[in-house]
Amino acid sequence: MSNFNVGQKRTYKERAQPKERKGRGLLEKKRDYLLRAKDYKRKQRKLKKLALAAELKNPDEFYFGMQRARVDKTGAHMVIEDKSHSHKDLSRMDGEDLRYLTTRQVEEMNRVERLRASLHDLQHDDDDASSSADEPAARAALAATVPKAKHVLFVPSTRALDRFSAAKHFGTVDEAVGRVYNRVRKEQLESDTLPEADVEARVKSYNELAARRSRLATIARMRQDMKLRKELRKGGRVRKEKRGDKVVYKWAKQRKR
Repeated sequence: MSNFNVGQKRTYKERAQPKERKGRGLLEKKRDYLLRAKDYKRKQRKLKKLALAAELKNPDEFYFGMQRARVDKTGAHMVIEDKSHSHKDLSRMDGEDLRYLTTRQVEEMNRVERLRASLHDLQHDDDDASSSADEPAARAALAATVPKAKHVLFVPSTRALDRFSAAKHFGTVDEAVGRVYNRVRKEQLESDTLPEADVEARVKSYNELAARRSRLATIARMRQDMKLRKELRKGGRVRKEKRGDKVVYKWAKQRKR
């Protein structure tokens, strides 16, 4: 069977622009007419849809979004973000803040405990004050931050207590028995190799310990306030009482079924 479409098809061309109407602009081609016709029909369908919506519109129709709606100069609606949070979102955010403060409180407690264990809460004595007489600020800070320390020794009997000598037990002289830090021994006194007391390092460490304890108290207070605010969001019958400088909240008893 012979194939009659083997040869190349003819390309039909549109006529060119006549010279006598050259000053009137471009002559509309078929492809231009198709684009114009499609655009016209699309606009007619949109107008018909808007006319139907206006015809069926309820004059008493109301939405709360109409109160916050705004239009620009061209009449187009502006998108306004609602920055207010719901009660559920506020409760969720309070829970997240409470968990964060709890984590920070545990971390700060561990740091305070490690720092306190490394310092042993050493007592400030008069020997350190006399050795650093040229630093009154350091001595005052050390005396204010260092708590009183105790060293308890146990003996087997009352007879051993009568024969007990603290200087002999610690291997030092009677003048250094009362010291709890940097207590020199007799061997060091005989060899003239006395340890140097680093007062500035101790003052810095105790200042850090005092700052961390203050921060820990602040975190605990913030956590208590956050927990109270979270409980108040739950609602219920709450009575507010003032006891001195403190405010106490009391919830009414509810029967749980």
